Amino acid sequence: MTPNRLLAAAMLFAILVLSGCNVVAPVAMAVEGPPRVPAVFELDPERPTVIFVDDRHNVLPKRSLRTEMARVTERVLLDRELILQGNLIDHRAALRTASRELPDEPMSVVEVGRRIGAEVVVYISFDNFMITRDRVSVHPLCNGNLTIYDTVTNTQLFPPAGEYAVRTSLPPKTSPFQSLSLAERSEVERELAAGVGLRLARLFFEYELDRDLTN
Repeated sequence: MTPNRLLAAAMLFAILVLSGCNVVAPVAMAVEGPPRVPAVFELDPERPTVIFVDDRHNVLPKRSLRTEMARVTERVLLDRELILQGNLIDHRAALRTASRELPDEPMSVVEVGRRIGAEVVVYISFDNFMITRDRVSVHPLCNGNLTIYDTVTNTQLFPPAGEYAVRTSLPPKTSPFQSLSLAERSEVERELAAGVGLRLARLFFEYELDRDLTN
């Protein structure tokens, strides 16, 4: 144990003796730091990869929100070098390709990836996207489903079967929902979309849990 940790442990013991057990949780957090959330999947930075944010069921109120989500995810993954710059395929390529599918001939996610040269497709779709749950308070929430595909082997990389639930919830705001202007509602939607993008990116690296983005 390092000298700093020894000192912190001694301080913790002294506080517990003098104050009882009421302060165990906050002091323990001060000593050990915030809890950390592990990555759920490791991306190969050298494989051509695309972030495909889909909304076939028109859950999102604006098409631009898909772009906001993907841009945030791409920026975080690039900044952390979890995908190399030359191997990240622009999310807009997937959207353009998917938009060309015929109504009676839907294109598979793997096929979309192959057509744009992606070996790995990080695919997310949505069950709901809302900035209010009761039309009274402003409490943004989005529930999505993640799957990751390998277009070379035509297999699902993650999860082994089914879909991985991705839940994003932002802290409630003080303003009542009905008092928000259209511009203010649009800004909250954009904030939630950015939160979804960050939540998606965080699935691929370990990070400290915070209160601004509920997991």
